[in-house]
Amino acid sequence: VLLQAKAGVKKTFDYYETEAGERTKVIKSLKRGSLQGVKRFFDDYEKYKDDRELVYLAVKTDGRILPDLKSSKFFGEEELTDEAIANYIVKNSEEPLLKRLEGFELTKAQAHAACRRDGRNYFYLPEKYRLDKDVAAEAVKTDKTVYSVLPDDMKEDPKIKWNYRL
Repeated sequence: VLLQAKAGVKKTFDYYETEAGERTKVIKSLKRGSLQGVKRFFDDYEKYKDDRELVYLAVKTDGRILPDLKSSKFFGEEELTDEAIANYIVKNSEEPLLKRLEGFELTKAQAHAACRRDGRNYFYLPEKYRLDKDVAAEAVKTDKTVYSVLPDDMKEDPKIKWNYRL
């Protein structure tokens, strides 16, 4: 008797099947730091690329996606770049973030932070930052191979020398 009664009932409205519901699902998964959320973001990238909240949440979840956001109107914003550098997942099996951003204009603070996250980024910095002793010291701290390409006068700097020995 109960089965017959249920057969005639219409399905209730499902919020998550609407466009707003999809966006909410993506936001929730990005706030949890889920890489699945980043995948969902890119599944509907054309729809979300101009949505500030989603772009920033996706970059905060995994900063490695910054080079893939070139068609977003937020690409190049200093705050977005800071967020990407601070939150990108370093994987030695992948290229450094700055290699994929060659020609991108960085601030000194961003160059410093990028080398702190992954010393291999040093090799893709503009010349003016590669000659900066603070940036070089951070790069040497996280990647000892940087020391071998430094000019002799920089190798003698106490901070760089100390970081090389650590």
